[in-house]
Amino acid sequence: MLSEQDLIVLRDFFNDFAATSQTIVGARIGDNVKKLFPELNVKAAYGSLQKLIEQHFSDVLELTGAHGNDKEYSFISQTPSSPDKDALPNVPAPQKINSIPRQHQISDAAFRQAIKNAIDTMTLEQLRQLALPAGILLDAINNTRTM
Repeated sequence: MLSEQDLIVLRDFFNDFAATSQTIVGARIGDNVKKLFPELNVKAAYGSLQKLIEQHFSDVLELTGAHGNDKEYSFISQTPSSPDKDALPNVPAPQKINSIPRQHQISDAAFRQAIKNAIDTMTLEQLRQLALPAGILLDAINNTRTM
């Protein structure tokens, strides 16, 4: 059986894969499970890969058909929706910010300057959609007053 930490690792794989694809086949999932957890016997622990997915990832993956002899799953988060006219382009999801490699992260001063610019140019509703911690916004506002 997979531990809670193992399930998080596998969920991260699905989230990363969903960023570039709307579907994934069972063979790809199975190969990744074997790479990540070589000692795990999916059949013995869960009965099948499909049962593992149904038990732990039904909020992420949905069985949608077959690709040859292989099962095909769609990412639930990838279901098409109408674009939000107030959605901000190219704003990373808050949970992804900490996963950006350090060499691609901006400095604290640059981040605060970006927040200051956002405060100056964005509507209140757009700022709310960023869902930034209050402390970051307060620091940026304070720095705006002192600049």
